[in-house]
Amino acid sequence: MAEATERWSDRKLTKAVENQWTASRGFDIVDADSETEALSAVIVGTALNVPNRNDPHPDQSRLKVRSVEAARVGFGIYKLSVAYAIPQGAGGGGDEFPDGEDDPLDEPNTFDWVLGNESVQFDRDIDDNPILNSALDPFVKLPTRYRGTIGCIIRRWEPFFDVQLPLTYKNTVNSNTFTVGGLGVIQAGQAFCEAITPTDTYKSDAALLKIEYRFKFDQLGFQLKAIDQGPQSYSFFVTTQLTSKGQIFTLDGEKASKDVLLNGRGGLVNKTGFLVGTRAQTDLVTTSDRFVGEENPSLPLGATIEAIDGGETAFTIGYKIYEEKDFSELNL
Repeated sequence: MAEATERWSDRKLTKAVENQWTASRGFDIVDADSETEALSAVIVGTALNVPNRNDPHPDQSRLKVRSVEAARVGFGIYKLSVAYAIPQGAGGGGDEFPDGEDDPLDEPNTFDWVLGNESVQFDRDIDDNPILNSALDPFVKLPTRYRGTIGCIIRRWEPFFDVQLPLTYKNTVNSNTFTVGGLGVIQAGQAFCEAITPTDTYKSDAALLKIEYRFKFDQLGFQLKAIDQGPQSYSFFVTTQLTSKGQIFTLDGEKASKDVLLNGRGGLVNKTGFLVGTRAQTDLVTTSDRFVGEENPSLPLGATIEAIDGGETAFTIGYKIYEEKDFSELNL
């Protein structure tokens, strides 16, 4: 069960212009599995839960809870920030902040879609087959295609803005599936966060801010994935009894004029159509330098390999080029 201890140094009572009073309190929460559980933590030494919306301030009953925020600071540990104000037109302790659309914090998110287009290089077709010529070789210069892009700006009212939010999420992709009300389910890797910022100029004492979250979406994701190919390959050399890397040559002893498909482990997909060597070109026609079936046993750091058509045709090699974050913690 989540437990709360009041942070007494966070208690504040402020008298602003036109006799508008505000107050704030803070709590340290432990043993909470989520923000939702932190928002219902029990105060140590009492049977009371932490303040909820429209609960009165313990010392000033006209002040009511306007907002409560739970921010994770460690594993199972949260800081709870409670903001109080006098509801507009309140003449006594019985008045509350209105529910529904009358309170901007309760308004639903708004969505603006941003459509664009771009030309990108590609090495696979729509069925994930490698783009090869009729000799089953990859093209030296990858072809390009025209495609549309989809972006979305999600806007909502929030009681304050923390610059750590955009610093944490900008230029990241979602690490797992998350759901946005009014938008739907986004699978892992399909969302890229461009920015999180207020929509307009604001003052330091602003009670409400409209914040916008800018995303791009892509069905194939944003991490790097390419056909595994190159001008060199690992091979076991009978003459040296060692596995080492060498230039790829044709059976006629000529350097391969194009990158050759690799098998995800540094070896050749086509084990009989090429020679791999490290010595003079004229020595490569001897059978002792032919590939005999052993590849580089280790992958590049951070790489992931996927076989296409069971590895008969080609392999893809992928890298994470963007940091991944749990976008569900944005509570959109």
